[in-house]
Amino acid sequence: MISLFVAFSCFKGVSIVAQPILEVSPKEVDLGTIYLGKAASLSFEIRNVGNETLKILKLTPSCGCTAAELPKDSLRPAESQQVSLSFDPTGFLGEVKKTVGIYANSREKYSQFSFYAKVSTDLDYIGGGMSAWAGRIKKGENKTIKIEMANRAGYPIKVKSIQSNSPELKFTLPKSANVLASESFVFEVKIQGTGEEFSQALLTIETDNPRQPLVPLRLTFIGE
Repeated sequence: MISLFVAFSCFKGVSIVAQPILEVSPKEVDLGTIYLGKAASLSFEIRNVGNETLKILKLTPSCGCTAAELPKDSLRPAESQQVSLSFDPTGFLGEVKKTVGIYANSREKYSQFSFYAKVSTDLDYIGGGMSAWAGRIKKGENKTIKIEMANRAGYPIKVKSIQSNSPELKFTLPKSANVLASESFVFEVKIQGTGEEFSQALLTIETDNPRQPLVPLRLTFIGE
């Protein structure tokens, strides 16, 4: 009886600390194969499994390619919410891993969510990667470069148009823009030098390919 009384007394003396506890579910997601030209959307859940209000202090994606949307920055005990993410794969090819750091007033101050993807493209820049280098261009000078793109899709692709976010770029498409499987096509880009030390433009190739209707290509040059 004495030992039971002592054990019961010790148990009654234990105080439960009020604290928020952040739980991330799932901790990682595999997006599989995604294609350049379209942002990938995904989400994960955060839940307060503690007994005090959880406050999300900040979310920190590992790069500017990932945008995170947090509906609200506090959760009551047992409350949860979805965090929405948008990943822009422009500039990436192959296996990619990205993370989102979560800072909170939780027992663990930092938690992390990860996602993986294999970034692919059906129209592939022959120069390597999806970024073309135009070299040095003097202010006021016009320079024309040729860009070759290969069809890796396994079926014909028709190129409809080429657009850019830079007014300094003009494009000339070949007479036939129907690219057969395993073949390539070449188009010309006319660049007007602006004198800026470093310039980077985004080219967008519009196609009839339902799997990848828009193909982004970065073009970089240095002004003199």
